[in-house]
Amino acid sequence: MEEPSFKDLLQLVAMNSGPLESAVELDRSSSLESAKFAAGADVLVKEGYGTFVEAFGQEVMPHVRLNAPVTKISYGASGVSVETATKERFKGRKVLVTVSTGVLASGKIAFEPALPADKREAIAGLPMGLLNKVILEFSTADVFPEDDGAALDNTWVLYGGDLGSREDDMAFVFRPMDTNTAIGFFGGDRAWELEKQPGRGKDAMTKLAVTAMSAMCKCDAGKALVKSRTTAWGSESWTHGAYSAALPGKSAMRGVLAKPVAHQVYFAGEACYNATYNGSFAAAYNSAIQASYTLLRCLKREDGGAPCK
Repeated sequence: MEEPSFKDLLQLVAMNSGPLESAVELDRSSSLESAKFAAGADVLVKEGYGTFVEAFGQEVMPHVRLNAPVTKISYGASGVSVETATKERFKGRKVLVTVSTGVLASGKIAFEPALPADKREAIAGLPMGLLNKVILEFSTADVFPEDDGAALDNTWVLYGGDLGSREDDMAFVFRPMDTNTAIGFFGGDRAWELEKQPGRGKDAMTKLAVTAMSAMCKCDAGKALVKSRTTAWGSESWTHGAYSAALPGKSAMRGVLAKPVAHQVYFAGEACYNATYNGSFAAAYNSAIQASYTLLRCLKREDGGAPCK
């Protein structure tokens, strides 16, 4: 078997730093953000993040209106008005916008008056990248490769298959939470290509991942496959991608996006936080805490007759 060259390995490193981390190709991602990103082991929720969010927000769920996407936000001297696709209108003094930059860029939410130029520049400078997962459940642990006899449990592993095409390059996390599960990752342009295939790419992603597993374990991993699931964030109308990826030279746009407009329209979400946790739950959560605190502080100042700062 031909040993990979330094050039081949360099391509894998570039894939890891670009598509598999920033969710875009390396030449379209901010090098500053790559340097600041806090890499480390992911903390997984066995029941899924959706279950966690639902449990975390139980107290506010009675006040949440589902299946009513916002279509217009108006703000001015008379306050803030939010209109939905169900023709409902809600009025208040402030609004906190938490949708992705993909939704903001799509124009699905009209702002009246239009957002300032610096805010529009920030949205354009933080486009959505794509990182999709294929989750494979196996009937046995025998399909998982080892490193000198040691298990690679919950370990990030890069796989480079055909050194000529690069089309099967991907990454894996093996046996998270001590399960016979492999989580495969495709990012950047390759993720978009796969998602455009029939079934939003499920069969194609599964085949590539099983082939990679077979090559690594030197066995037929397909025979042990129980089931598979895939994500398709690019097709999700609520996000239009997985998470934001700052263009080269645009990392500072996260701070610009986070600033409120006229002390009435506030923004939060992973795109509004610094690059340390970009694209993560931690970024979205911390951003929401900061924006909520700023909004409430402004309300308190206004109630006391003082202007917001």
